[in-house]
Amino acid sequence: MTKTSDAQIVEAARQIIIGQGIDQLTQRGLAAAVGIKAPSLYKRFADQAALLRAVRGQALADLEARLRRAAGDQPPAPAALRMANAFRAYALEAPGLYRLIFDAALQDPERTLERAALAPFEAALAPLAGGGQGASSAHAMLALLHGLVRLEIDGAAPMAGPHDEAFRFAIYALLQGIARSAG
Repeated sequence: MTKTSDAQIVEAARQIIIGQGIDQLTQRGLAAAVGIKAPSLYKRFADQAALLRAVRGQALADLEARLRRAAGDQPPAPAALRMANAFRAYALEAPGLYRLIFDAALQDPERTLERAALAPFEAALAPLAGGGQGASSAHAMLALLHGLVRLEIDGAAPMAGPHDEAFRFAIYALLQGIARSAG
């Protein structure tokens, strides 16, 4: 009999969140998914919040990897645009994980994981922004992306029309504004 690893438990929880939603993640269901008894989960993760923090950490690492791949070795503006599209695609593919990433109750007080996951935006935007405004530009990009994505995944967009068009317009406008502010 092989021992179930923490990584297997986190991955199973991740799959439940992706497939069924966070509300369907129960200790009993998760334990059954990995072939152990529910009390065994508490030996690995003190409570549901500890498990969700582990899943959130993996989700942030996945998002960071996706952003870095999207940026590749592109110049700043195209890299930022590609990362914005990758960010949106991640949220649309896994809305439950996306919501978990931004769950304030689960955030690390030091924001270490969050900063690492969003560092690719700062790296791409710093040359566009100039004057040491990379972090501020990345913050503005994140705020814009998060707002647009949450409206889309929650079905709460206040205006009629295609999300793709509004998304593209907003990202281009922000990138132009960032570039203009540096000049």
